[in-house]
Amino acid sequence: MATTREIAKAQVEPLFCSVDDAETISGISRWTWRQKCYSGEVESSKVGRRLLIPITEVKRLIEEGRRPRRDGLPAGAPSRGRKMAVAR
Repeated sequence: MATTREIAKAQVEPLFCSVDDAETISGISRWTWRQKCYSGEVESSKVGRRLLIPITEVKRLIEEGRRPRRDGLPAGAPSRGRKMAVAR
Protein backbone atom coordinates (compact mmCIF):
# COMPACT_ATOMS: atom_id res chain seq x y z
CA MET A 1 0.00 0.00 0.00
CA ALA A 2 1.29 3.45 -0.90
CA THR A 3 2.19 5.85 1.87
CA THR A 4 0.68 9.31 2.17
CA ARG A 5 3.98 10.84 1.13
CA GLU A 6 4.12 8.75 -2.06
CA ILE A 7 0.54 9.67 -2.95
CA ALA A 8 1.18 13.39 -2.33
CA LYS A 9 4.39 13.27 -4.37
CA ALA A 10 2.59 11.63 -7.30
CA GLN A 11 -0.14 14.30 -7.33
CA VAL A 12 2.10 17.39 -7.16
CA GLU A 13 2.63 19.23 -10.43
CA PRO A 14 5.58 21.60 -10.74
CA LEU A 15 4.78 25.32 -10.74
CA PHE A 16 7.94 26.37 -12.58
CA CYS A 17 10.26 24.89 -15.16
CA SER A 18 13.76 25.70 -16.31
CA VAL A 19 14.48 27.37 -19.63
CA ASP A 20 15.70 24.00 -20.95
CA ASP A 21 12.43 22.33 -19.89
CA ALA A 22 10.39 25.11 -21.54
CA GLU A 23 12.37 24.49 -24.73
CA THR A 24 11.62 20.76 -24.58
CA ILE A 25 7.91 21.28 -23.90
CA SER A 26 7.29 23.95 -26.54
CA GLY A 27 9.96 23.54 -29.20
CA ILE A 28 10.85 27.23 -28.77
CA SER A 29 14.60 27.71 -28.35
CA ARG A 30 16.05 28.47 -24.93
CA TRP A 31 17.44 31.75 -26.28
CA THR A 32 13.99 32.85 -27.41
CA TRP A 33 12.62 31.96 -23.96
CA ARG A 34 15.36 34.04 -22.33
CA GLN A 35 14.63 36.96 -24.67
CA LYS A 36 10.91 36.79 -23.87
CA CYS A 37 11.63 36.66 -20.12
CA TYR A 38 14.06 39.58 -20.09
CA SER A 39 11.81 41.72 -22.33
CA GLY A 40 8.86 41.14 -19.97
CA GLU A 41 6.74 39.30 -22.55
CA VAL A 42 6.77 36.23 -20.29
CA GLU A 43 6.78 36.15 -16.48
CA SER A 44 9.85 34.60 -14.92
CA SER A 45 11.72 34.25 -11.64
CA LYS A 46 15.43 34.37 -11.05
CA VAL A 47 16.54 32.01 -8.29
CA GLY A 48 20.27 32.24 -7.85
CA ARG A 49 21.68 31.74 -11.33
CA ARG A 50 18.59 29.90 -12.60
CA LEU A 51 15.86 31.46 -14.68
CA LEU A 52 12.54 29.76 -13.94
CA ILE A 53 9.39 30.11 -16.01
CA PRO A 54 5.90 29.40 -14.62
CA ILE A 55 4.28 26.40 -16.31
CA THR A 56 1.20 28.59 -16.81
CA GLU A 57 3.27 30.95 -18.99
CA VAL A 58 4.49 28.06 -21.15
CA LYS A 59 0.90 26.87 -21.60
CA ARG A 60 -0.30 30.41 -22.32
CA LEU A 61 2.29 31.01 -25.00
CA ILE A 62 1.44 27.73 -26.71
CA GLU A 63 -2.31 28.41 -26.47
CA GLU A 64 -1.93 31.91 -27.98
CA GLY A 65 -0.34 30.38 -31.07
CA ARG A 66 -3.08 27.81 -31.51
CA ARG A 67 -5.04 27.86 -34.76
CA PRO A 68 -8.51 26.41 -35.31
CA ARG A 69 -9.04 23.41 -37.55
CA ARG A 70 -9.87 24.17 -41.16
CA ASP A 71 -13.14 22.20 -40.97
CA GLY A 72 -14.24 24.06 -37.80
CA LEU A 73 -14.52 20.95 -35.65
CA PRO A 74 -12.98 20.77 -32.18
CA ALA A 75 -9.60 19.12 -31.65
CA GLY A 76 -9.80 15.33 -31.59
CA ALA A 77 -13.11 15.11 -33.46
CA PRO A 78 -13.11 12.97 -36.61
CA SER A 79 -13.34 14.80 -39.91
CA ARG A 80 -16.70 15.02 -41.66
CA GLY A 81 -17.22 12.59 -44.49
CA ARG A 82 -14.46 10.29 -43.32
CA LYS A 83 -15.16 7.05 -41.61
CA MET A 84 -12.92 6.03 -38.76
CA ALA A 85 -10.64 3.14 -39.60
CA VAL A 86 -11.42 0.00 -37.66
CA ALA A 87 -8.43 -1.70 -36.08
CA ARG A 88 -8.26 -5.39 -36.80
